[in-house]
Amino acid sequence: MFQKILLATDGSSIADRAAEKALELASEITDAHITVLHISSDAPNRTELMKAHMDVKFVLESKAHKVIQKTTQRLEEAGIPFSLEVGLGEPADKIVKYAKDHEMELIIIGSRGLGGINSVLLGSVSQRVTQQSSCPVMIVK
Repeated sequence: MFQKILLATDGSSIADRAAEKALELASEITDAHITVLHISSDAPNRTELMKAHMDVKFVLESKAHKVIQKTTQRLEEAGIPFSLEVGLGEPADKIVKYAKDHEMELIIIGSRGLGGINSVLLGSVSQRVTQQSSCPVMIVK
């Protein structure tokens, strides 16, 4: 079934519900592995970079660990194998690219819209991932 699961999360309450579904699914599948992917659309500021000796990935990982701490804690407690990946850029594009490059079998993402006029003009991240992805996508409300 789905052994390589990509959980795209921003740490929101809707993303937490998506994490619960990923955990439920992975606990039912032998040898399932979840990759928790957090994409930041905001570049680290100069102070953060200076403190991290210009290590952008370190800053992104530090922020991601804080944002998704609850998710990783639940996965650890359930004994579900997982890894954490971070990126910088437009979330939908980065999620789809990561899934394709790493041959993920399923993407799980929360249904979090941009709201207002931005949603009409740009579409939500989950909608764009669904439209662009070559693998199945589970959108959790």
